[in-house]
Amino acid sequence: MAIGATGLVVTAVALLRALHADAADLGTLLTDTRWGVAWIVQVAGVATAAIVAAALRLRPREAFAPDPPPAWGLAIGGALAAAGVAVSWSAHASSGTDASLGIGIDAIHLIAGGLWLGGLVGLLTMLPRARRNLSETDGLRLSAAIIVRFSGLAIACVGILVVTGVYRALAELRSFSDLVDTAYGQALLVKLLIFGVLLIGGVYNRLVLHPRLERAALGLRPDDGGAGERLRVSVTAEIVVAVALIIVVAILVSLPPP
Repeated sequence: MAIGATGLVVTAVALLRALHADAADLGTLLTDTRWGVAWIVQVAGVATAAIVAAALRLRPREAFAPDPPPAWGLAIGGALAAAGVAVSWSAHASSGTDASLGIGIDAIHLIAGGLWLGGLVGLLTMLPRARRNLSETDGLRLSAAIIVRFSGLAIACVGILVVTGVYRALAELRSFSDLVDTAYGQALLVKLLIFGVLLIGGVYNRLVLHPRLERAALGLRPDDGGAGERLRVSVTAEIVVAVALIIVVAILVSLPPP
């Protein structure tokens, strides 16, 4: 959320500089433009999610038996989803012949990407903390259970990203030659290449490392054969690649479609 908030500030400053405007023009930009209204909604969504998350963290553990009510997660997810819809509402998807469908599909694309990449960050940062006070065996079983659950979510998100991404590409490109003859198409090609690298990493995790963790957790082998450490390295690499993907997406959004 801190990264999202920083990104919103940087976006506003960058747009002011691009328009050769100053801080005095910010109010007009935010209230009189589609981008400004969407920016306000994004700020509200990120702020709401951060406040709910902070309130959840400050509550004593005894208040939840055994887990927080689903409403907490829905509040955080709903606020962030609203911010994602606002992004689509102000971007290229809103300028097509069927703007409502384009905005909806683009929003689904953004939310699926956020779930996938956010889940990777969660695996890297939260799983070691969850295992901290557990025995090696119990920690291994917890890791396997969480990774298997996330794997199902990741596969669903990737499928959604492929379908919605193909739709958006067909909606924005007039011909196949636009992929190589326009700056927008070239940026899209780079995005697809980086996405392909992420897919390769995901397939390696799912087909090679996950089964080793599962067999070790079920007692079918004495240890995980180093799969846990390899998975940590793999997820770290995927996050680095994902950062590059986000940068390319930011460039892509700033370019006019063919």
